Amino acid sequence: MRRRNFLATAFLVVLLLALPAAAVFQTRWLNAASEAEADRMQRELGNAVRQIRAELAFEFASIATLLPPKVDNSSEDTPVDVDGLARVFELSQTFPSFLAAWRDRSRFPGLIDEVVYLGLGDEAATYRYDAQTEQFTLITEPNDASSDEWLHRTVAATQAGVPYRQQESDPLTLVVPLNRIAERIHVTPEATRLKAEETSYLLIHLDRVCLATEVVPELAADYLGPRADHYTIAVVDYDTEELVWSNTDLDFAALIGENAPPADESMSISTWPMLSFGVIGQMGMDPQPAVANEVNARVREPIVQQWLSLRRRSDGGLSRDDVIDGSSMWVGSPSGLTVLVRHSAGSIEKAARVERNRNLLVSFTVLGLLAATAISFYLLFRRANRLREREHEFVTTVTHELRTPVAAIHAVADNLAEGIVTRPDQVKEYGKAMLDEGRRLRTMIDKVLLYAGLQGGSQAGRLSEIKLDELVARTCAQIPELNRDNLTIRIEPRLPSFRGDSTAIESVIRNLVSNAAKHNDTSTTISLNVRAEHGSAVATVGGRFSLVIEVMDNGRGIPRRELRRVREPFFRGAQSQADQVPGSGLGLSLVKRIADTYGGSLTVQSTPGQGAAVIVRLPVEHGERSGA
Repeated sequence: MRRRNFLATAFLVVLLLALPAAAVFQTRWLNAASEAEADRMQRELGNAVRQIRAELAFEFASIATLLPPKVDNSSEDTPVDVDGLARVFELSQTFPSFLAAWRDRSRFPGLIDEVVYLGLGDEAATYRYDAQTEQFTLITEPNDASSDEWLHRTVAATQAGVPYRQQESDPLTLVVPLNRIAERIHVTPEATRLKAEETSYLLIHLDRVCLATEVVPELAADYLGPRADHYTIAVVDYDTEELVWSNTDLDFAALIGENAPPADESMSISTWPMLSFGVIGQMGMDPQPAVANEVNARVREPIVQQWLSLRRRSDGGLSRDDVIDGSSMWVGSPSGLTVLVRHSAGSIEKAARVERNRNLLVSFTVLGLLAATAISFYLLFRRANRLREREHEFVTTVTHELRTPVAAIHAVADNLAEGIVTRPDQVKEYGKAMLDEGRRLRTMIDKVLLYAGLQGGSQAGRLSEIKLDELVARTCAQIPELNRDNLTIRIEPRLPSFRGDSTAIESVIRNLVSNAAKHNDTSTTISLNVRAEHGSAVATVGGRFSLVIEVMDNGRGIPRRELRRVREPFFRGAQSQADQVPGSGLGLSLVKRIADTYGGSLTVQSTPGQGAAVIVRLPVEHGERSGA
């Protein structure tokens, strides 16, 4: 038994020591997994934004190549002079068909807002395309209203010779070279080179609202897919400090304010950096073959390559680090129309931390449940061992208790059978001894059978009305260890009529009085009180009477460490075992089960050295007073 207890304890200790180590390992693993997950989410979001940028580049390129450029190089020495008005007239004849064809094949036919023809040099003039008349009409003086601000900026930048500089031109305007004059210049007497100069441009202004409310949401749904629901996607205008579109109810201040967390990804919507020289290089594409190949395939489309060729100036292209007139073409701080993508949790890192914390909570809960389960099994194992020990003691005690009266009856019967005892007074005394031992034997058997029946879930036996005064007197007269001179019985007059199993109630009275007599000195005073209680929350059920059976003594009492265990089956106090007090340890446990069967209660009170009080309360079926 001790070896089994030692092994169980050792196993529990090893397990409880291993659980913190498992928790530390789990925490480190989840931290690493969280960082890897945040990195994966950041890469996926970055690739999705870059794919959106490449798709926008393709759309802008398809618009920019509505009309092929015309290059006049009929003479090597003299540029060809074509009347600007004739060019506008020719453009009015061809542009509507090209525009209609583009709208038929474009995903976003409402992307173009306005189209303006700009002539330079001797052909300096500005014409606005009228969609209703399908003609270009002369603009004598651009409107000063905010709606034409883009035109002022773009015309000024183009006339200054820097139509592609982001700081100067409008970011939502495509400046398309429309006509060129090619001229052969002599570099040396023997060598020449071709000089090309644009004489007119087509200014295509994109619809800001269409970009923000149609193009960006559709492309975000395409490339983010179901993940789009996990992100706050917004299109803001830094110049006007306006929220143009968002998939949430946040305002501009909540997205861009000082207390707002930074965006996980951002993308400025501008025709210039998206379509300038080397789309893939300036996008910083993540080196994943599937994504890079898809974007490269889009950029290798003939229409994009044509646009890129139109935008080359002189003999070579421009890179991200190129500087024109001492100023960079790229703006470091966000400006204009910008797409902001932020995880709904606040940031990708925060979302990963929340997921990590959730996993840690689940993990620690599982480890805690495992520890609680192990401790519970250990406690159950120890309790089972204690019950096994008590059952062994019970069997030993019951065997002894049964053997003693049987041996006494056998000895008395043997003396009578052998004729050793013949005098009438001795025969009477022997008969009384046999009767006492028989009662003792019957009491023990009844107690064990009653406990076994209640343990198995059986209810009380046959119910009948009990006369408590007669039952108390008869039961106390049958307790051999009781000194009747020290017993005081008080039964309240006119008790409520009580219906129950007389055997069970007799067992309650017998066990309480017998315990008080057996576990104290013969001089101990014992008081048995039977009364009715009403109005007490403890004593009554549903406002009815309760029958109270109370046994008090002024003996040695019950030690505090044993007080809470005296109701347990087979439990016997240390002093009782030392004094070899006869009993099975079933007394109070049996009383408690009987009280529970009737819906009552058992209360044990004791002060060591001053005595004990045991109170049984049984609800009365009917609260009518009787004459008992």
